[in-house]
Amino acid sequence: MRRLARFLGLALGTVALGPATGAAQAADPARVAAEVRAADSLFALDAAARGLEGWMHWMAEDVLRPEFYGPATQGKAAVRARDSVTVFGRRDHRLSWQPTESGAFAGGREGWTRGAWQVVDAAGTTVATGRYVTIWRRTPAGWRVLMDTGVSDPPAGSPLD
Repeated sequence: MRRLARFLGLALGTVALGPATGAAQAADPARVAAEVRAADSLFALDAAARGLEGWMHWMAEDVLRPEFYGPATQGKAAVRARDSVTVFGRRDHRLSWQPTESGAFAGGREGWTRGAWQVVDAAGTTVATGRYVTIWRRTPAGWRVLMDTGVSDPPAGSPLD
């Protein structure tokens, strides 16, 4: 655990500082895509290591968490209140995810990641899987989550499977 904490500290500093934000680098879509993908991977490690606190560290103050089948939640305090019950409400369940795609928006201040998530119980059994999309914004503090949403995979054998 101590080694993971040291790694996260070094990695978070690297992604938070990122490269110089000059116009030439900010406009490089491949570089921005790589940065947000790295940020998303570190976001997942941080949430796994520190739970809700690791999750919230990456959220922008004006973060939006829309639900596919429910209301949207906006603002860091509101997201913390909701996700402390929904995403992190069961101590015997662990959320993890892996980005599979990333990209940049014009200008290089925002990017996106997409990937797969899963929830595993204390016995190591997968209890839910799905897909997610995260929109990122470059801030003076580093990359932060501007919008995050996901949807559960349909049950095996369903018409949507």
